[in-house]
Amino acid sequence: MTGENSPVVTRSAADFRMMRETLGLSQAWVARTVGVTTLTVVHWEDPREFALPRREAWDLVEDMWAEADRRAAASWTWRRRPWLWPGTTASNRSR
Repeated sequence: MTGENSPVVTRSAADFRMMRETLGLSQAWVARTVGVTTLTVVHWEDPREFALPRREAWDLVEDMWAEADRRAAASWTWRRRPWLWPGTTASNRSR
């Protein structure tokens, strides 16, 4: 949601690093994917630096984070509610 009244989201170097590491992405992989050097990504994650990650890097990590969240939610639904499995009907499900 973008626009004049949309909230401003402020992220820190620590947020970027936490998301990258949690997703299992290496600094080198992020650097190659975004088109920067690994040292640039190191600088982005250093709290003593004033270099913020490029928008492309944030988009990459946030999109992957959202996809992981979507998959986790779907996995939880199928494990906790097997009667929702595709092809299951009220007449053939067993609880």
